[in-house]
Amino acid sequence: MKKILYVLLLWLPFGTMGQSTFTVTTNGTTIQMDNAIDYATDIWSQYLNSTIPIKVNVIFTDLGDGGTNGVCLSNIRNDFTGAPNPTVTYNTSLANAISGTELNAGEFDMDIYMNSSTNWYFGLDGSPSGAQFDFVTVFMHEIAHGLGGVSFAKVENGLGSFGMITVSDIPLPTSFTVNFEPGAPTVWDNFLVNGLGQNIADSSIFPNQTTALAAEIQSNDIYFSGTNAKAANGGENPKIYAPAVWTLSSSMHHFDEDTFPVGSDNELFTPFSNPSDAIQIPGPILLGALKDLGWSINEVLGLDKHVINQTARLYPNPAKDYFNIYLDSGLELKQVNLYNIQGQYIFSIKSHKVDIQNLQSGMYVMEIETNQGMTTKKLVVK
Repeated sequence: MKKILYVLLLWLPFGTMGQSTFTVTTNGTTIQMDNAIDYATDIWSQYLNSTIPIKVNVIFTDLGDGGTNGVCLSNIRNDFTGAPNPTVTYNTSLANAISGTELNAGEFDMDIYMNSSTNWYFGLDGSPSGAQFDFVTVFMHEIAHGLGGVSFAKVENGLGSFGMITVSDIPLPTSFTVNFEPGAPTVWDNFLVNGLGQNIADSSIFPNQTTALAAEIQSNDIYFSGTNAKAANGGENPKIYAPAVWTLSSSMHHFDEDTFPVGSDNELFTPFSNPSDAIQIPGPILLGALKDLGWSINEVLGLDKHVINQTARLYPNPAKDYFNIYLDSGLELKQVNLYNIQGQYIFSIKSHKVDIQNLQSGMYVMEIETNQGMTTKKLVVK
């Protein structure tokens, strides 16, 4: 049975590795949850370049059992100094990165609510049971919304609009004041086109508060037209989730569920998932889209091609001094290759118990070769 894995509305010290820094404040979490948050932000930090820390406020609370696992509410900015397009709305984390200035001192960049009623798996190996949802996966998805993956499209009383979202639409309290610029679409919206290639957020083509725009928003024929996202999708504009009935929680700010199903490298930024599903990489199309939005993106060797599977497990993870490799029945270990997060080779070994006493703390990529092929896992060294 499918469950809505993510709910997003964009008005919406961890992660010290890599090219960007996340500072996280948590409310109602445990050490196990904090480790999962740390792990997720460490992954994201490798891909993003920003001299300004990305400030995340996490609230672990009961959101009910109606299918909502996570909600991201993002701080926003319009027409800041250095804005590439002063007519659209930017997530503040992105605006900070572009301007090289902290535009929201004393405020969080995003509030992320995680549902305490969800049956979570807090492990780091991407191996939830059949009834569990992977916390790292959901949290990484919510961060993506806070980085810029959000639309201000809306359908109300049969009329479609961009930039007409109001404070009354926000479902949960924010730790910061949200100032909407009436009629301003988001930078994400600026890349949305229909099957004819028309920019549907262009009010000269599709005026606000019209039935024609509502039809486009609910057409199931919307695509992201950014150059980098298109290149990552084999030269085709990736399809956006735009179902016949618009919903604020999922329409227009996800990639299409049917086009990028379970098992796809680009699954992370789709709106739905099954329990036991885990995808702990952004995926090349999302990284391309973030680059189109204005982020400076690193190509991370290993992680960008990492696929979660059940053939091998690392324990403990995070690890200190040593870790063990557990293989599924019928698999024979041939070799283990260890790389740092930049893809630099560290060492190779053939052993189910690996000594890491001489490694510095941080994230590593583990290639595990068996008699049935190669699998890749991430390892956090404490």
